[in-house]
Amino acid sequence: MTQSKKDATVAQLGKEVEALRGDLGDLVSTLKQLGVTESKAAISKSAEATDVLKDHLAEATQNVAGAAQDAAASAQSFVKDKPAAALLAAATAGLVIGMATSKRS
Repeated sequence: MTQSKKDATVAQLGKEVEALRGDLGDLVSTLKQLGVTESKAAISKSAEATDVLKDHLAEATQNVAGAAQDAAASAQSFVKDKPAAALLAAATAGLVIGMATSKRS
């Protein structure tokens, strides 16, 4: 191989390396942009899931509060209608709790 052919081959390789560097730069830019796009999509999806979870939690809280109010109203009604039975139930509960928590040596 002659010197001029070697020089032409080296020059061609140099051009190909420069083209490869440009292609790699474009690829890196594209990957960065894709990463940003994917990150934004993930953040958006996470925000939507959080909103749905908040809605479900608010609904569950309302349901529990309603059930607690119903139970309190029922207990109040029971005490009004049957005060003796309510007093006996309270005394029995106090006795059982006292026996269960007392320290016996």
